[in-house]
Amino acid sequence: MRKLCEIIALLFAFIITEFAFETSGEPLGCGGFVKSFVTIDYSRISLKLYTSSGNLKHTSDCAPNNGYYFIRIYDKGNYVLKIEPPFGWNFEPKEVALTVDGSENDVCSNNKDVNFMFKGFNVSGKVISNTLDSGPEGVELTLIAKSNNNVLQKTTTTANGEFTLKEVVPGTYEIKASESKYRFLGTSSLTIVVNNDSVQLDSSDPKSVLVVAGYNIVGRVASDGEPIKGVQFSLYSKDKQNFDFKSIEKCDKSSVTSKKPVSGDPKPRYICHVISGPDGKFRFETIPPGDYKIVPIYRGKDIQFEVKPDELDISIRHQHIEIKPTFQVEGFSVSGRVLSSKNGKGIVDAQVLLTNGLGTVSETIINTAADGIFHLENIRTGTYTLQITASHILFETTTVKISPASPQIPDITASAFEVCGKLVFTSSPIDLRIGFSRIENGVEKIDQTVDIETDYRFCTFLRPGNYKVTPLVPEKLKREMIFVPKEKIIAVEDVPILDLEFRQFTATVSGKVEYIQKKKLEKNIFIKLEKSGSLVATWDVDKNGFDFTFNSLIPGTYRLNVEKTDNGWCWETNFIEFEIIDKDISNLILKQRGFLLSFMPSNSMQLNILYPDKKRSDKLDLMQANVFHTHCVSMPGIYTITPLTCHKFKEDESDEIFTVDTESENGFRTLHLSAVKHRVTGAVRTSLNISDIVVHVKSEARDDSPDIHLKLELKNYIEVKSGNSVVNEYPFSFWLKSFTTAIIEPTSNQLLFKPTNHKVSVETDCLDNVITFNGRTGLFVSGQIQPKLADVKITIRDRKTENVLFVTNSDASGKYVGGPFDYDDGSEISVSAEKTGYLFRQLWSDTDLSLFGHFESQKLAGIIVKVVDSNDKSNLKDVLISISGGSDNFRKNSITPENGQLAFVGLNPGQYFVRAVLKEFQFEPSSKILDLKQGETVTIEIKGKRVAFSCFGVTNSLNGQPEGGVALEAVGIEGVSEWGVNCSQLFEETVSETNGNFRIRDLQPNCKYEIRLKRGDEKNNHISRSIPSEEVISIKSGSEGKDITGMRLIVFRKMTQMDITGIVNTKVEYLSSLKVKLFAENNPEPPIAVIPLTSSFFSLPTIPIDNRVYSIKLESSLSPSVYEFQTTSVSFSANRSFEHFDFTFTVKQRTSNNFGDQDVIQGGAIYTLPIILLLTFALYNYKTILPFVFNFVENVQSLLASRNASSDSGEASNSSASKKKVKPKKV
Repeated sequence: MRKLCEIIALLFAFIITEFAFETSGEPLGCGGFVKSFVTIDYSRISLKLYTSSGNLKHTSDCAPNNGYYFIRIYDKGNYVLKIEPPFGWNFEPKEVALTVDGSENDVCSNNKDVNFMFKGFNVSGKVISNTLDSGPEGVELTLIAKSNNNVLQKTTTTANGEFTLKEVVPGTYEIKASESKYRFLGTSSLTIVVNNDSVQLDSSDPKSVLVVAGYNIVGRVASDGEPIKGVQFSLYSKDKQNFDFKSIEKCDKSSVTSKKPVSGDPKPRYICHVISGPDGKFRFETIPPGDYKIVPIYRGKDIQFEVKPDELDISIRHQHIEIKPTFQVEGFSVSGRVLSSKNGKGIVDAQVLLTNGLGTVSETIINTAADGIFHLENIRTGTYTLQITASHILFETTTVKISPASPQIPDITASAFEVCGKLVFTSSPIDLRIGFSRIENGVEKIDQTVDIETDYRFCTFLRPGNYKVTPLVPEKLKREMIFVPKEKIIAVEDVPILDLEFRQFTATVSGKVEYIQKKKLEKNIFIKLEKSGSLVATWDVDKNGFDFTFNSLIPGTYRLNVEKTDNGWCWETNFIEFEIIDKDISNLILKQRGFLLSFMPSNSMQLNILYPDKKRSDKLDLMQANVFHTHCVSMPGIYTITPLTCHKFKEDESDEIFTVDTESENGFRTLHLSAVKHRVTGAVRTSLNISDIVVHVKSEARDDSPDIHLKLELKNYIEVKSGNSVVNEYPFSFWLKSFTTAIIEPTSNQLLFKPTNHKVSVETDCLDNVITFNGRTGLFVSGQIQPKLADVKITIRDRKTENVLFVTNSDASGKYVGGPFDYDDGSEISVSAEKTGYLFRQLWSDTDLSLFGHFESQKLAGIIVKVVDSNDKSNLKDVLISISGGSDNFRKNSITPENGQLAFVGLNPGQYFVRAVLKEFQFEPSSKILDLKQGETVTIEIKGKRVAFSCFGVTNSLNGQPEGGVALEAVGIEGVSEWGVNCSQLFEETVSETNGNFRIRDLQPNCKYEIRLKRGDEKNNHISRSIPSEEVISIKSGSEGKDITGMRLIVFRKMTQMDITGIVNTKVEYLSSLKVKLFAENNPEPPIAVIPLTSSFFSLPTIPIDNRVYSIKLESSLSPSVYEFQTTSVSFSANRSFEHFDFTFTVKQRTSNNFGDQDVIQGGAIYTLPIILLLTFALYNYKTILPFVFNFVENVQSLLASRNASSDSGEASNSSASKKKVKPKKV
């Protein structure tokens, strides 16, 4: 009976453990098997998960023993699962589209297998061309089984002659090539054997490659469209000097009796020749790939005709060649000369254009030779026009008659030469003209004038002769602008003149700077010379000295300013104005008064400024924050600055004293006092006199909070009166950085505190007496594990709320202690114990609390996996542990908890494959095979190393409401990752949760990313923009690597409503008679809205942005018999988020009486005049005022839109992102 009870107890423990394990929930992911009908190596296969846009999310290996895989999925969405086996392995399917949304069709959420079936291997090889390592495209190949000669499949070669036969199962085969188009060297078939991997045939092995012997060259020769028989075509090799060319067929290899010289270096090698037939065609067959020349020769009885082209370069690679266009038999040659003058030199590189008598261009000739001679080829008898073009020279058109009897063209001479020059302006360049006067027999006569170009150069063509060249300056500028020389005499003979130059006259100005420290060279001093408000020149005192000189100045009025770029001096005279008339100016003096100190405080404060001689000091009140304050001192040296304030300006704990050195070359005379810490004070009160009170100041549990860890031990106290009693008050103070939120929490081994903690937010100022904590005594809990067991996790919770109050571990004797707690006894709390691989039973009941906190432990069997961080040995949570194998093909996928441990119990004996996966981590070992024996518990430790990081943030609206379902992306923009990948190739994405939080994973160290709304994603159709539109982050490497936290993107929804406002310009007494009506133009009755006016400004209800036409009409209840007035209306389209209108309502009385307009005005003058003045001011300055009004309306609408979005389950609402500022329409 006792044995049966033990068995039942063990069985009950196993069931409880399994139930606890199952109900812990499997991680979301997709898994299955890679299956094969033949033996394959599963370890060489990987599975990859991609987003719908093609970005890699995760990679998983297969279990080597059974092909099982599992991929964890962190975010719901659409994915593609692809199998990536070794090259040449074929699977069906290759990929599977997945929709992870938790629906009944979601195979991943429903734990259904996604399997891949092996279909066979690839056989790859090449068909190559003779002498090359690549081959032709389009060769047909057939795969034949050797066992039964069955044709299994066919394929054709691709580029470079490559081919692939897919899904080939192990066996022996023949690959046969078709010979319908090409002839092969040796055999046209191969025998292959396929075993347990793909086959790649080696193209360097003659037994594993098919070789095409060569290719054909086909061409044709004609004259005026008629075929020519008997033209000899010789084939020359340009790159095969020692090849035997045995493969060439039907080509005469005997020597040619009449050869033409063949160009090339080295000289091409003659191979063979063919003769054109009656149809003018010729053919070379089976020519190996290479570079060739084809040379035609065609001779008559006493004359040799020209065949064009006279040489033809042919390059053969992997296909037959048909030469197009055809060779043509053409005419004869003539010569001529181009000269600079009748008996002058020949002109080199002149271009000759030949035009026949019909006016069409016959041929453009290459440039003339060194002696001016040119040759015209393939000329036929006729009259021609010659046009000569040469650099800087003009020629007249020449007409000549050419025939075989007169093959020499008369000499052609130049008619004019180009003359060029430039104007050199020292300042204020203007557009001028240049005059050219021809001088004949001592008489000058204007020949022409030309404008200068944008670069102040000028050019013109002149006939041979003598000329005077003069810049033509306008009369009004002759006092300011003088050129040297005023004119030049030139002689144009038989060459161009290209180097004329005229320079502008200028003056010189000089002076000096007088300064206090004669022996010390000051830095960063510049003297600027200005004319008419524009900078003319700058004198750098550092480089050039205190005596300055400015050259090349044209006449006029100038201003001389001295500046010190660091604003370090005070001046008595820092500018001088002077005028240049007709001579140089000197002895200009600029004088220093003292040294300038500048301060930029982040808060208002007082400074004590101690002079270098320590005998005097100044008190300077800085009343405005973030504003520059200056103070001039007369003495050079080091000034000691002491802020008198409750702020700290240094990160370290050094004294708050600063110095400014007017003599230091690297010193700063501008002191930026930016407060980095601000004082916070508080107190702890208790009736006890104890010495173990410690106040902890730590970061708020938020991603964007800085790391704060302060520990304040309170020893000193003062007695204060609290009600009718006296208590001990322990004061404390500390400093926090700007814009920091921290939690203040007092602790004591004897006391409980109320409140338990206090949150304080420091912005830019100090906080005094922020909190007073009150302390009292509390409850302690102690217990023991039996038998003794160390490192058992003990969790103490509130029985009602289940909130965790305390967590600890048992010591070596199994004991633990926790407290104090704010309870009267143990009935108000619960205690639990847990340790991987153990089952625990509590030893107390609700009616008997004598053993409260004591447990009995029982060890279980199985596999225990412990995952730790390789850097600090801390436990790693959230790691996916995938285990499969055993005699019953067991498989399980679980996530490690806070302690980094998982226990897989109740396992059958056998071999198990264990693998650890967590995005952004590498594990050692990444996988392991374990042999588990009956009743054995095996423990494996896996070490994880962080190799990537995440970016945490939140998407919310302008009013702070969370915006879920927003698609975000991280795009790499700069750097190279630790794995050598260009960061611009990296991309990650995510979708924000319902609370607006998001996490972008797997960001690589050494990379910069741009975080932004995902572009082109339909999830963002309701979003118009974000602020910021993008944010750049840098992921550090090594010990500096960490997650990016605290990012915030404010998103704006697209607008769907239009707001309408207006102003009615009229007298106050008429406003009560007016109404504004809003109509839909296609349905005018009834009106959409009627607004009685109580003031000049009105606002209409919002209308949908539907592009329909609406009308606004102004109506009055005044009697038409008494008043003369006219109502107005305006129409508009509802196609924007906001529109504003102005109306004018003018009224006149039809008859005069004693109570006319004057009485009305006088009666209401006390109110009307201020209102009219206010409206007049507003209307006159509407361009300034309306943007503030529109901004106010925009912010109100954005706030309302965000509230609507949070209450309407994601419906689109108004967003200020689509608003445009529009000018008010005048009616």
